[in-house]
Formats: sequence, C-alpha cells, structure tokens
Amino acid sequence: MRNYHNSIPRFGKFASLLNEKVRPEVATLNDWHFNNFFKRCLIHSGFVSIIRYNYDEILYLKLYYFTNKAKDNKREIEQFVSSYYMHEKDQLKYTKCNIIRIPLKIQIEDELIQIQKDISSLESLLQLQLTEESWVGVDFTGTSGGLTIGVNHNYSIHLHRKNLLDKGCMNTNYEIEMNKSLDIKDISIPTKWTRITRKYDGLNINISPDKIVLSWNSVPIDVQVSHTIQLKWNGIQIKLTVLEYYGQRSNTMRAVVEYFHKVYQFGVGRSSVGAGFMGEKPNIVFGNNKLGFQFGKNCISISDIIIDQSLELKEKKTVSNFQIEL
Repeated sequence: MRNYHNSIPRFGKFASLLNEKVRPEVATLNDWHFNNFFKRCLIHSGFVSIIRYNYDEILYLKLYYFTNKAKDNKREIEQFVSSYYMHEKDQLKYTKCNIIRIPLKIQIEDELIQIQKDISSLESLLQLQLTEESWVGVDFTGTSGGLTIGVNHNYSIHLHRKNLLDKGCMNTNYEIEMNKSLDIKDISIPTKWTRITRKYDGLNINISPDKIVLSWNSVPIDVQVSHTIQLKWNGIQIKLTVLEYYGQRSNTMRAVVEYFHKVYQFGVGRSSVGAGFMGEKPNIVFGNNKLGFQFGKNCISISDIIIDQSLELKEKKTVSNFQIEL
C-alpha cells in the first residue's frame, strides 16, 4: 500500500525546486514587481508572488503568504496573482497560471521586509520561516505547482482588485469586498432564471440570458456519475457530458464537449498532493461572444462572455442565446 504520508510535498524535499535559477530577464522582472508593488503588498496584505518561468501559454509562479493574514482570502489572492502579470509591466502572454503555494506560519516584522533590496534576499528571508517538514504546494510530478487556474483578461477587474489591496481590504475580508463590487450590476438589474429539473436523472438546469448552470446531488464515494445534455448556442449545436468521481483521497470532475465533429475533454482534479487543471477547453466563438466553462461543487456553468467590452450592446438582454434539448 502506498505511504501517503511520505507522498506529501515538504520543503525539505523540494527546496532545490523552489530555489531553481531563473533566466536573467525573469530575475529583472521579479525585482521590478517587488520594488513597485509586492514589497508593500507583503507588508500590508501578507503575500508575494515570484515568477519561475513562462512556457507554452502557462505562467509558473511561487506564492508565499502568511497564513494568519491570508487564511480567509486565499482564493482571491490566487486569482489576483494569476492575472497580475498579464496586466502589469511587459503584459506577459499566457492563458493559464500554475502556482506553487508556500504558506508561512510565522509573521515577519515589517522592518525586516522593508530593508530587503531585491526579491532574492526577500525569498531567502521567507524560507528561514520554513522547516524540513513544512508543506509546499508541489504537484505529484515534483516539477510544478499543485494549482493551475485560468486567468482573467478583464483589466478593470484586475485594477479594482489591486486598488482594494492598496486600501487595506485584506485586513477585513478582501473576497467579500471584491464580490460586493462585482455584484453591483447584478443588484441593479435582476437576472431572470428559468429552472428545470430533469426527471429521469435529477439533473438541475438553470438558464439565464447569458449563462447555464447544471447541478446535481453529491456524488457517493467511489462512484462516478455522468450527465449529458444537448444544447444550442447562437445556432451552434453542442453536446456536453459532465462526469464526476469522488474517491477516498481524490476527486475529479471532467467535461466532454462535442461540436462540429470535434471532441474536447478537460476538467479539474484534486488529491492529497495538490490540485490542477487537465485537458483542453474548446474555443467556441460567435461574433463578439465566446463560451466560458467553469466547475464548482457538484455543478458546471457555461457562460456567454463578451470578448470586447467596448463593442458590447448596452440594451438589457431578455432572451437567452442558449436553447436546451431535453
């Protein structure tokens, strides 16, 4: 039987990976971001990200964070750093971000952070807070982070997140403040939803003018469930199958999308050693709109996304571009 205790990624085992040498241009970029944002970000908000490399449309990062400051806001922190480098200096090009998460249980005094001259000296200081047994978020391959997420191309959302950090919202609840801001439009213009429950398998289908959400009951342990729907979006015929498996130490959620005689398989997986994205999402585009797919707990959403906000029609949409074939 596999020893899962020995498979847990620890700093003593992966110190050389965390300290691998980066290219000179990456080192220069890390120092620039450290001096222009992340030094004060670490002091006031408790986290700092460091670029490892950018390859094959994936940006690889290390994310150090003080657990006492970031414990209620880790998801928003991860979303912020994943898109930060797309919108800031050099505007790096990538579609996904892989993150090695490195929690720090011991808070460092602000004065010690302030006197660090570059990112290399700061990282050495941060690693002094780790022990051989400290958990680090390295995936099972031992070469990358255990978390891979998509990026947000919306510059206004990035700028708003950054402004909230500068205002010290991490000291209250950053995620709540961020969600309040993003929900203003939804509050002023209520979204109309149509709810359908498919009798033979209990699949719940919720449709709004720009989104479909499929949800189902919790999956029994060691059982895989599968749900399939046929839908049309702007006249494009699509077949979607979603499969979820929940095991003793891991769970996966996958989607199979078929359209125009093409098949795409993608999903997310979680285990005792980390989490990550797998497969390739389809790029389904019609005019200025495209489809976005996102997984949640016992659900998947398909969104009608505006590609260029400057070309968005301002009138309120009342009729959905989605049609479901039951």
